[in-house]
Amino acid sequence: MTEQITKVFEHQDFAIWHVPQANGYVYEAAGVAVDEHSYEDCPFEATYDDALNAACELYDVEVGSLSQPLPVVYSNALFKVFSTPTGTFLYRFCDEESEDVPTDQNVADLPGERYPSRDAAVIAAFEEDLARRTG
Repeated sequence: MTEQITKVFEHQDFAIWHVPQANGYVYEAAGVAVDEHSYEDCPFEATYDDALNAACELYDVEVGSLSQPLPVVYSNALFKVFSTPTGTFLYRFCDEESEDVPTDQNVADLPGERYPSRDAAVIAAFEEDLARRTG
């Protein structure tokens, strides 16, 4: 099974796509679909940050104005699991949430392990909660 190309960021002027088979990111004008046949024609960057910076420069958009909250993919009274632009997942306990909302701009600075799936992050959060409760 091949890994899917996924849109990880969308702005009114452009979108950024994660391309697992190329181990990087491409960006394209808003409304243009990118798939396994067309990604090779798009500008390529090795990292999400590089793709974001290059797209912002090309489309004359201020990088600092693009901060978007990370999507919550699982939530309960104890913790929330967030999806990152790189396709990984992280969790934060509700009692530890600071004023800083996890965003696509501060995700690299957020503490904690990154998980390959939503389920792995949920399990890890429950395990950490259990460990806290049992001392």
